[in-house]
This record gives sequence, C-alpha cells and structure tokens, in this order.
Amino acid sequence: MKLAIVTQALAPYNAAAPECDSLKTLLPHLVRRGFAVHLISWVPTPAAAQAHAFARRLKPVQLPGDAARFLHFEGHEASGAEVHLLVPEAPSAAAEALFPAAAEALIEALPIAFDHLLSWNNAVTFESVPNRPQTVSIIDDNRARLDASGIFDRIFVHGRARGDALLPGEPTLRQMLDLNTAAIIPCWVPEKHRVTADEKRSGKARFQSLFGLPIRTDAPLVYIEDAAADALPLARALTRDLQIALRQTPAHRELLEALAADYPDRLVLLPESADPADIIPACDFAALTTRACLARLALACGTVPLCPAALLDAPLDLAPDLSNGNCFLFGDAPHPDFEVALGRALGAFSQPHFAQLPARLAAQAFAANDAASVYERILRPAGEP
Repeated sequence: MKLAIVTQALAPYNAAAPECDSLKTLLPHLVRRGFAVHLISWVPTPAAAQAHAFARRLKPVQLPGDAARFLHFEGHEASGAEVHLLVPEAPSAAAEALFPAAAEALIEALPIAFDHLLSWNNAVTFESVPNRPQTVSIIDDNRARLDASGIFDRIFVHGRARGDALLPGEPTLRQMLDLNTAAIIPCWVPEKHRVTADEKRSGKARFQSLFGLPIRTDAPLVYIEDAAADALPLARALTRDLQIALRQTPAHRELLEALAADYPDRLVLLPESADPADIIPACDFAALTTRACLARLALACGTVPLCPAALLDAPLDLAPDLSNGNCFLFGDAPHPDFEVALGRALGAFSQPHFAQLPARLAAQAFAANDAASVYERILRPAGEP
C-alpha cells in the first residue's frame, strides 16, 4: 500500500525538532510493515534543504495555480521513506501559512509519485507528542466519511497537537477526524487487509533473527511489558518451552541480565527505548498489566493479550477450544494468577486452531473500534468538539 504523509516539519531529517519524534518513530515502523511511504514537506529556505545529504536529485517544479517556482528534491531517507520536498527559491515569511495549498498543488505536480492515489484506503492524522507517537486515528475506506473529513483524500497529515485550523475558516483536524486520543491503531482496514498465520510467522521469524533468538515456529514468543514482569516469576516461566521479549528496567537490570545469560535461547532483553508497537505485532502473546492502548494494539495485530479485564473494552476470556474469546484474563476472579494465565496461553498455542486466532482477533478489534467511535460521538456532551 502507498501512503503519503504531508508534514510541515522536517522531522525525519532534523534531530533538533523534538516535537516531531513521533514521525521519526512511526516511519520505520510503517516501512517494516511493507508500506510504501512518501513524505511531502515544505522547506522554508533552499540552503536548509541543500544541507541534507539524502537529496539525490534537484529539479525546478512549476506548481499549478501559483506563480512562484519551487525546487523539488527527491531522494531516500535512511528509514526507507521516499522524500519529496518543496523549496521556495525566494523564502517568504508566509511560507508556513501557504503550506496546505502548496501540498495540494504538489499532488498535481508529481503524478508519478501519486499514481495510486485512488487506491489508497486510509485517511489518517496523527498528532506529534514529544518522543512517542501517542495518537494514530483512522478513517476507514468509507467515501462519505472521507468526503466529510475535509482533508486531502487518503493522505496522512502530520502536525503538532494544537487547535488551529489548516486554513482560515476550515475545521480543525480534531473536529474533522474525531480523534480517539487514547488508541494506537495499525494503518489498515480489515476489509482490505487481514492478519494471516503466514504474516505472523514471518514477522516472528524476522524478530527472532534480529535479536539472536533461535527461529522457532513451535515455541510461542511472548512480549512482557516491564510492569508485567513484577507479576510473573520469570525464572519459573523460562523453564517452559517459550521465548520471551522483555523490556529492561533499571530496577531489575542485574536479575534480568543474569536470567538472559542462563537462558540465551529463551530470553531477549530489549532496551527501555524499544517501542512496543514495533515488537507486539511479531509476538504470539503480549503480557500487559497497565497500558490499555497496548492491549488494543495487540488485538488489532492478532497478538493474544494476557491482561486484567480493565485493559480491554469488551474482555472475554478465551474458551478452552479457542472457539470464543479474545484474551487470557488474570488479576480478576476466576483467574487471579498471572502464571495460570501464561500456562493456559502456552496450552492454547499447541492447539491446531491457534493459527486461525490472529485473523479473528484483528477483525474483532476493528469492528469494536468502529462501534466504539459511533457511541463516543453519540455520548459526547453537546457543544464539545
């Protein structure tokens, strides 16, 4: 799938822009998932753009409907995203205000880069929050909703978390897209893309290879959030036939490093800076205790959550034959023990029907999110944007 991200900031190229770290984090994640990502950015001065080593070609572009001439840089950023920059030959104080119109014109000026515009099936906006992509909200491939959104058709718009509109008289991004600020949602719609057992195996193998674990399809890979490690006796868990990906924390560093040395084929320690959104899709299970957004992300990626009921909107403990349910519950009666939940998960992994579970969980997650957005709009207090 081809995705376009329109951004006012040089986030992927300028480490001095901390408010844009979310885009820097998200780009490699999208590329690793197989998306063809195109970045469109307005650069205020030619000198700033020419300083970037990634620019491979330079050519003038006459934008439709605008008398000004622009220099168009096209190249590749290290993350793999295709880069398209607009650079005014004569810098203007009004450059930022003109950005939306320029980006719209760029779509017409670069037909080759956007030859699949009509086949894109997502319109997305995500707000910059320092260091982490906290919000990613999706409008699905519903023509009426896309038309009502008012943004460029099926194009990402990246901007700071602020209330002002793109252009005078236009609604804000929040008003246009009805952002759900509590969720991180993968960039696909289930009608167009289904999580499959083959995809899960492929992602798991890439993760195992990257972090030096034996590539095994017969042993489950379990992501454990640092807070969940307190609830799980790791030493006993590692005697089971499984692999664990665990984020390190300073409080447990010596213990974890000792366990990793004892079980190099079963435990990989991830740095604290590791983004769970990059890790969870590769895992069979995700053990979580506090972050509801990660539990929802796990479901959307076809990864089975092990979590308290409070982390999911509609938790249903998986049946023994996996015919019903969406998680393995713990912390609430009748499943109070984390270790019991892990044992049940490992037993489920050995069942022949487990391979069909990822697609079912992902489809349920998207259906639930769609329904939740409808109820959220109905229940919103009158007059609240």
